[in-house]
Amino acid sequence: MTMDDTGLDFLDLGDFDQEEPGKTSAEKFEAMFKEAFPNPAVYAQSFRLPLACLAISPDPVPAEDLIYIFSWVDDRLESFAREVFFIADMVMDRTGRTAFAIRDPEVSAWLFSPAAGPYMADEREAAQRMADAFFEIFDLKRRELTPYEALTLPFLLKKIPTAAAREKLAFLSDTPAFVSALMICGEDARVTGHTDQTARFYLQALEIASALTARKKTSGNAAISIEVMRKTARIYLDTDRIRDALAIYLSACRLATSEMEGKLTDSVSISLEEDLQALFEQCEDKGDLESADACYVGLLALARNLAFGSQIDAVQYAGLLTGHAHFLMKHSLFRERARDDLLLARRILLAAGGHQGMLMSIERMLASLDE
Repeated sequence: MTMDDTGLDFLDLGDFDQEEPGKTSAEKFEAMFKEAFPNPAVYAQSFRLPLACLAISPDPVPAEDLIYIFSWVDDRLESFAREVFFIADMVMDRTGRTAFAIRDPEVSAWLFSPAAGPYMADEREAAQRMADAFFEIFDLKRRELTPYEALTLPFLLKKIPTAAAREKLAFLSDTPAFVSALMICGEDARVTGHTDQTARFYLQALEIASALTARKKTSGNAAISIEVMRKTARIYLDTDRIRDALAIYLSACRLATSEMEGKLTDSVSISLEEDLQALFEQCEDKGDLESADACYVGLLALARNLAFGSQIDAVQYAGLLTGHAHFLMKHSLFRERARDDLLLARRILLAAGGHQGMLMSIERMLASLDE
């Protein structure tokens, strides 16, 4: 829903000078509300709760959500916009939809404080009203959650100190479908170039997926967590936050190799290997040898898991050990670790039989370490 769709393009949304010397902020806000809403009963019936929703929301509230939450019809949105424009801005959100946000955070704080007097709003009531509406959409599968709804629903439920809210939050945290909803929203944000918003979706999905995996250590849950980790790490790479990306990749490796050893499909481990290999090359090219080494250690951990499955995988693991030794020797790093890698690779190849070319290369490398 764009601004033209709402019929709200008549509004002049310029800044208003609200400075009144000698008055406190609370007194200024009270004067503004008295002028706009001289009848507190009308305010309480029609405006208090919608304004509270704007005040509690971490992001601008889309117009279509206000219409859905309050079942507004006809020109009700237009009427609301006319009455609250003195404190609320009508903006375009990141998806190009018309949305509303209270202009001054101090107004939001005042609105939930006793200083607001007859204009005071109930933060919990606002969170409850919005959360109930969004949860119903998801639970009853009325439609796909919008990016705003998916990101805001857990935030709202955490604001409500009731057992029912905790149960709903636990339900979301126990539902792979909600993780998928967040991931879809994150991908939509990525495609439209909103990297910061994408990271928020992926991090929210990662929090829920990690909690889900911690409670139920199944291969399916772990695979979901690893996929979320991979996507989150890529967002960090897109913004050149290599160390942050590496930390997430290594967490994924720990999940794959320690907690879920032998329970993940090879495709999950191989996809993670491919990401780490690419990151290793990027770090080495940039001269970040510490991060490059950490990538390779992660690669070795993943390959070691696969090496127990077949002789072919064991040989590939030996090849990675040799590659790691070459990296360490090339950059004059940790000669003893390089030697350990080469000796282990030699033992694996001797046990597998054949592979004389690889064995000869290992012997030459060992000899150079002794020089």
